[in-house]
Amino acid sequence: MRNPFRVLSFVLILVAAGLVGPAAASAAPRFHVLVFSKVNGFVHDSIPAGKAAIQQLGVDNNFQVTVSDDANLFTDAGLAPFDAVIFNNTNGRDGAVLTAAQRAAFERYIRAGHGYTGIHAATATDYDWAWYHSMVGATFSVHPAIQNVTVQVDDRVHPSTRNLPQSWVRSEEPYDFRANPRGTVHVLASFDTRSYTGHLMGADHPIAWCQNFEGGRSWYTALGHNISAFSEPLFLSHILGGIEWAAGAAAGDCGATEEDRYEKVLLDGNTDDPLDMDVDPAGRVFYVQRAGKVNVFDPTTQLTTTAATLSVLVEHTHGMHGIVLDPNFATNKWLYIYYSPLSTAVNRVSRFTFVEASKTLDLASERILFSFSSQRQVNAHEGGGLAFDTNGNLYVATGDNSSPCCSGFGAFDERAGQENNDAQRSSANTNDLRGKVLRIHPEANGTYTIPAGNLFAPGTASTRPEIYAMGTRNPYRISVDPETNYLYWGDVGPDASADSATRGPQGYDEFNQARSAGNYGWPHCIGANLPYLDFNFATNVSGPAFNCAGGPVNNSPNNTGLTTLPAARGAWLPYPYGVSATWPELGSGGRLAIAGPMYHYDAASSSDVKFPQYYDDTMFIADWTRNAIFEVKQNAAGQPFSINRFMPHWTFLRPIDMEFGPDGSMYVIEWGTNYGGSGRGDPNLDSGIYKINYVQANDRAPIARGSATPTSGQAPLSVQFSSAGSSDPDPGQSITFGWDFTNNGSIDSTAPNPSFTYTTNGNITARLVVTDSTGRASVANIPITVGNTAPVVTLTSPLDGQIFDFGGTVSYSVSVSDPEDGTTDCNEVVTQPALGHAQHAHPLETYRGCSGTIQTIIDSGHTSNDNLFYVVDTKYTDRGANGVARLSGGDSAILQPRHKEADHYTRQSGTSLVDVVSGQPAQGQMIGTISNGDWASYEPINLLNVDAIRFRVASGGAGGTIELRRGSATGPLLGSVAVANTGGWRNFVNVTADITDPGGSYELFLVFRNTAATGDLFNVDWLEFVAPAAGLEVTALSLPLPAIGGTANTAVIGLANRTAASVSTTLTLAMPAGWSSPPVNVSVPANTTTNFNVPFTPSDTLTQGMLALSTVTASATGSSVSRTAQTYVAPGAGLMRIDSGSATSPLLGGYSRLSPATAYSAATGFGWTGTTTGLSDRDRGAPDVLRRDHVTSQSPATLRLNLPAGTRTIWILRGDNNFAAQPLLIDIGTTRVLNGGVTLGTAQYAWERLTVTGGTTVDLRFSTNVANEWWRFNALIVQ
Repeated sequence: MRNPFRVLSFVLILVAAGLVGPAAASAAPRFHVLVFSKVNGFVHDSIPAGKAAIQQLGVDNNFQVTVSDDANLFTDAGLAPFDAVIFNNTNGRDGAVLTAAQRAAFERYIRAGHGYTGIHAATATDYDWAWYHSMVGATFSVHPAIQNVTVQVDDRVHPSTRNLPQSWVRSEEPYDFRANPRGTVHVLASFDTRSYTGHLMGADHPIAWCQNFEGGRSWYTALGHNISAFSEPLFLSHILGGIEWAAGAAAGDCGATEEDRYEKVLLDGNTDDPLDMDVDPAGRVFYVQRAGKVNVFDPTTQLTTTAATLSVLVEHTHGMHGIVLDPNFATNKWLYIYYSPLSTAVNRVSRFTFVEASKTLDLASERILFSFSSQRQVNAHEGGGLAFDTNGNLYVATGDNSSPCCSGFGAFDERAGQENNDAQRSSANTNDLRGKVLRIHPEANGTYTIPAGNLFAPGTASTRPEIYAMGTRNPYRISVDPETNYLYWGDVGPDASADSATRGPQGYDEFNQARSAGNYGWPHCIGANLPYLDFNFATNVSGPAFNCAGGPVNNSPNNTGLTTLPAARGAWLPYPYGVSATWPELGSGGRLAIAGPMYHYDAASSSDVKFPQYYDDTMFIADWTRNAIFEVKQNAAGQPFSINRFMPHWTFLRPIDMEFGPDGSMYVIEWGTNYGGSGRGDPNLDSGIYKINYVQANDRAPIARGSATPTSGQAPLSVQFSSAGSSDPDPGQSITFGWDFTNNGSIDSTAPNPSFTYTTNGNITARLVVTDSTGRASVANIPITVGNTAPVVTLTSPLDGQIFDFGGTVSYSVSVSDPEDGTTDCNEVVTQPALGHAQHAHPLETYRGCSGTIQTIIDSGHTSNDNLFYVVDTKYTDRGANGVARLSGGDSAILQPRHKEADHYTRQSGTSLVDVVSGQPAQGQMIGTISNGDWASYEPINLLNVDAIRFRVASGGAGGTIELRRGSATGPLLGSVAVANTGGWRNFVNVTADITDPGGSYELFLVFRNTAATGDLFNVDWLEFVAPAAGLEVTALSLPLPAIGGTANTAVIGLANRTAASVSTTLTLAMPAGWSSPPVNVSVPANTTTNFNVPFTPSDTLTQGMLALSTVTASATGSSVSRTAQTYVAPGAGLMRIDSGSATSPLLGGYSRLSPATAYSAATGFGWTGTTTGLSDRDRGAPDVLRRDHVTSQSPATLRLNLPAGTRTIWILRGDNNFAAQPLLIDIGTTRVLNGGVTLGTAQYAWERLTVTGGTTVDLRFSTNVANEWWRFNALIVQ
């Protein structure tokens, strides 16, 4: 039901503006409202305009308006005449607007079915009245200045918003609220937080909403501050629709984004690596599990049956990949499966026939549409999505079959033996089916034809005609919009977390839209068509950027297709690990893009669970690692317009597939908590198939949760069942239980937690039916295996939470106990290590055997700020027994890196994340704003072979103590260390806490203490698990801040010798290009820690723009640990080097002081001239000598410089550690030589560059163009 061009009708504009005459006087008013504008606090000058406007709306739209600020009307009798009450900019800042009795009367009024309309400051009324603010939906907090803002109108059908433009720019006082109301109310419109400054609520900022509340109706808009608003036709249309809905005179759905209007029904909770699904016209869910099963959930019987088990390879990412039903499934019973057959190194798409009589797949009916080569030596992307369009064309998403490790950027390693790291052989190969979305038309005889419009016509040399979209990396889920036949898919991107000067852009996941065939860039381009540099992996030399717009050139020796590729297309919706500047609503964290379906509202459908019209033409997407589903509204051009979190307070455990069924409800597969799953020995007991229904209030189905102990064993098998976790989401509902132990259709027990003994071998499904007091029911199925016992698999080493070193080895050992198998065949024990990153992991090579050694990798594609770890999964599948199914068991361990960034905590209380380098979050974050009693925790941790933990800390406050505790913030104390004031919040030192290892794996708590302090204590950047004393270790690196360019500086390296003899070693510094440092040979006495000076010379070249810190790394031969530190360069040469600021602040060596009192002198060649009464200085005390202080003023001031003849370059350093730096204007005479400069936030600095002609004095006139603000600068260098 696409209707992209919704505009305000001319007639409505005339009516809202009062230009159409009133209705005939004889017509009875449609309803009656009270306009109430009482204020006890700030008085909005728009209140009279609001009263008059609503009165005129009443005249023009035939409803009666009573205007009164008399709170005495708030009695049962006084409110009785009114259908709705309008709070018109009421305000209770300085005291209550209504008394307790008046409040009680208004509560009864709403509960009796009447309406409320709130305008702007209505959320700032009677702050102590909790019921009122629940009814309104939010409470006013603060607001920035009045400014132009963009309103995103997401509800295009409600009477209060349907006539508004989708993007509405207007002047407003943008309110922030104490809490985001999304999820508890129906959001009609939001502020686009990218359109204005000063907001504090985050990216999602609702500003108009409605709800059905306790029997009544509530509608609110945060707009309406300005007097002019009440003469704007669009705003008048907005409040008119709200008034009419609140009064019950206009229909409108106000439940679409309310979480309690939805029910999440568990269809099947006994899933094992569920991946993909499709829903047939009868509502049956056909889904595949990774290990080969094709299961069918029948809503009529509430049972899941296994229709088939395919023989598939379950290693790396192989196995089952996707399933889709034929468009004519109701008659032909065909379905299509994308899978990795066990015996052949290919991926395959086949058609099967479903037999209704037996509810099984006829495996003999398999018709192989096509297979393509798939290397299985290393873990690789296999894609995994199938979809049909309305023309009967089948789309198949295939991965690039290349390793995700270990570059993090474009995968085009052309070295011999590295073919599996070169996606140019697949994604960028026009003659290969991998790394594509293919489009074919299946025929009845099991073959296929090529639809017109694919990327390459049949017969085109060096191409495959099946290709529709090429240049994909891991297109994991796809969908086709049935109204447009546009193809959508999520493409999982590489792992680089920051741009690289030698490689190219950081990693992005992509949601893509294809309206026609095309090239989507990988591995040459990514995101918004950003090019990678043609990096030579053999020489580590970067070549030019690939030509994305003109068509990348694929000259890889592994390419068998065309050399010049079609022009690449940018992603429809790309997003990185961090917060996207374009789409901040997606948040930050791990990435795994799951493209869901497009929803189209069917008004003709009689379904009582279909999604509401609000979601018409809405695309649903998900991120598997962020446990979130989002709604994407599109503009008239089909581009993303706004993104909102779907059910923001619900839990979605790694959503991996979404579909809409024939009844308009949403189906979701949740993979579960553990990212490895059963295929990697880490089974999810919380995976499942869910159905999400839109229902009437208080009409949700109960939640059925069933479990059993044990679930397998020999007959007679006594099983204890439990209904723990079963409940009803609606208030006042009770539930009853019905157990069918043998799945024969009869209820065997009504006890909540019964037991039963099985005497006959077999695979049985026990059923729990939970029924609420309205008669609605839900079912939980529990599989029981009698005659075979699941193996018990234990990973005896490494231990969960154990510490490891990247690049080192980890020994593993596995024990297996299976009573039916007896002796374990160790060759059947499969151990799978994986590189963990954020919320996901990249599987590496597999190991077979009960013990062995794992070589960990050093991944160049990630930075030290990334949340990296290792995962070791192990699995064993038994041989089955007594004619019943084979069973699997597994175990896993998470290994923690020796160096862990403190901001990668599991949980925290009271702290905040702070940039390590102020204003540069890409440089890393740390734990800050720490007060007494705050804490952060890390899980799992096992301190085997760890005897101390080292912390990098900084404090500009009182300091305190870090306590290390086991299990909770009040658990056993394992050690502690004091943190003193270090002279600044970013002046870092290392402190070490000796610890006692209590044994075992647990959650480690860092508890921050200083009972005497009232302010912040300190910041924590990282923690490091120190191994028992042995050999050499680099313990510290200190650099001057700033370093002086072009001259020798001194780095101080701390080196510990934990042996009983003196040790000789060589110290080296790794530095940016253009810097130099000689190796230094030293001798470290036995059992001492010694500091050594190492000279280094930075480049003396400045770069215009934002000042960035440079990283230096200290290493020593014989030390497995290196240390990093950061500094920046201040010029060491120049005709003038001036440090501006206070007359008493520290002065950088070699620099001359410029304070407000420094008058021009021919002797010094610089100083102020003319009027200087407005000049002052500021010393922030941080972050260093050059940047901490500056000269500043609100008035213009002139600095005179005596410059030698010739062209001279002037560098100006500006910024403020405490405030944003306003634009800086510099004029020489009538010529403006700097017009604002780089935009700077708090604690950001930049170098500005001017070119002038010397030979005389030059007057630089400093000013700013922002009223009542200050210009400032910190240093000036003339070269």
